[in-house]
Amino acid sequence: MLTLTNMDRIRNHVVCLSLVFAAVAGEDVWGQGFFRPIGGAQSGRFIEAPRNMQQQLREAERSIENENYSDAVVRLGDLLQRDVRSIDDSELNGQDFFLDASDGAENKKRFTESLFRRAREIVGNLPSKAREMYELRYGPLARKMLDDAAASRDWRVVAEVRRKYFHTDAGYDASLLLAKREFYAGHALAASLLLDDIINVPAAMSRLGESVKLFYAAACHISGRGVADIGWQNSTITVNGKSESLPARDDLAAWIEQRFRSGETVDRNDADYSIFGGEPNRNELSQGEMPLENERWMLDTTASPRQGRTLREIASSLSISGKLPPPSWTPIRVGNQLLMRTTERLVGVDYLSGKRVWMYPWFSAQQSHHSTEIDFDAIPGEDDAADLLTQRVWNDLPYGEISSDGTRVFMVDDLGQVEMASFSPIMGMRGTRPTDSSSNTLVALDLATEGKLLWRLGKGEDTASTLSDAFFLGPPLPLDGRLYTIVEIAGDILWCVSNRQPAKNFGVNISLRSKPEELKPIRFAASRAPHLRFIKAF
Repeated sequence: MLTLTNMDRIRNHVVCLSLVFAAVAGEDVWGQGFFRPIGGAQSGRFIEAPRNMQQQLREAERSIENENYSDAVVRLGDLLQRDVRSIDDSELNGQDFFLDASDGAENKKRFTESLFRRAREIVGNLPSKAREMYELRYGPLARKMLDDAAASRDWRVVAEVRRKYFHTDAGYDASLLLAKREFYAGHALAASLLLDDIINVPAAMSRLGESVKLFYAAACHISGRGVADIGWQNSTITVNGKSESLPARDDLAAWIEQRFRSGETVDRNDADYSIFGGEPNRNELSQGEMPLENERWMLDTTASPRQGRTLREIASSLSISGKLPPPSWTPIRVGNQLLMRTTERLVGVDYLSGKRVWMYPWFSAQQSHHSTEIDFDAIPGEDDAADLLTQRVWNDLPYGEISSDGTRVFMVDDLGQVEMASFSPIMGMRGTRPTDSSSNTLVALDLATEGKLLWRLGKGEDTASTLSDAFFLGPPLPLDGRLYTIVEIAGDILWCVSNRQPAKNFGVNISLRSKPEELKPIRFAASRAPHLRFIKAF
């Protein structure tokens, strides 16, 4: 049962950052409550770069050693262009790979050396003669892309120029444009991270000028980062039309503070919050208080009185034993609609009145969405549905979590039941067994038309795709018109990116799991979302 009180207004300072994905080998997040294995989880391994891509990088390095710079420039340039005509596996097209992942799984170190980053560093370290060759070959194409992007104000193409042609004049210009865009939008940290790649590149500094150093120092100072020693001495810049010399590094912070004072944080309207949980980092620091007794409205989250009685009995039993976990459902508010999960459906509720406006699915979970019959009790065999109810309410995070970009809502559908399975306790074998949970469906609904089905991707999609057999480990993260989600296909956990159409835009292989098959359903019950802190790699 969902209760909304007068204490539900949450203060939220919205800080929108430009994000970059950091893939770090880590522990699995197990489902809460009931699905915990006895033994420790075996670690997975990152997928290695295709042999022909590694060979292309090695041959470029060999050509540099032999001073055959024209060949090295072509090989490195085509590699950075994501020229994948020689790759047999289309699923690996355009993907980056960690070069140091093969020896770091056991040490649990953080991986930083990737294939494309290594290629970009090699281009940056080429002698001036080879750099001129690189500019002559790829500079005109990069400049045309940047000019076209400027005419259409397409920031995605600007980011693509930076990504593919970084060590060209157009690539440096694109990096500075992106950094300025983030800085003027109030994202000083994202701007400083974008400038990290060019501040120590002599060719970039020669192209952009010494003023970039001041820009970088201001971005680092405002974002709370330390300013690296990049040769501040004897640097002359122009500030407000006056020529000034930068102070020593020890006095730089005070000098910047005097000229670039940090602005005060602006409080958003209390009713205007976009992230559930209080703060942008989902950690509310205020002290909890007792809720008020005058409920504004109340809605049942079960499909029938029998389900309600069953859940109350289960909750009472768990409470007596001290093992009652919080529900795994996370309702969100989008405009005047409150979106919440029930035991069978997603419901759109009018936030002020508490009236149900629409629901999805409008058909039974056991029927096709083309059926004209409506069944409001979709859990089959309700007399024996206690296990499924328990899973959905307390231990199925992919089922309970939803996301929205303000105009659409996204949810994971077609989630099967995870059954308990008992094995030998002596051998440490206790886990779960899936019924039919090898794939599921990502659903997009339109909010303006009260839950109109836009598309389905995965198990229930209308047109077959590469994600037909995918298991989405949670709802996507909408960002800049794209959807970022983690899916599992044939053991590969992919960082999949989709645009507004029901099609895969591109994917990045994160890791290949090596867990026992009986522990696989535990991952299916524990939601996983992309950990995005700053996006600059894509």
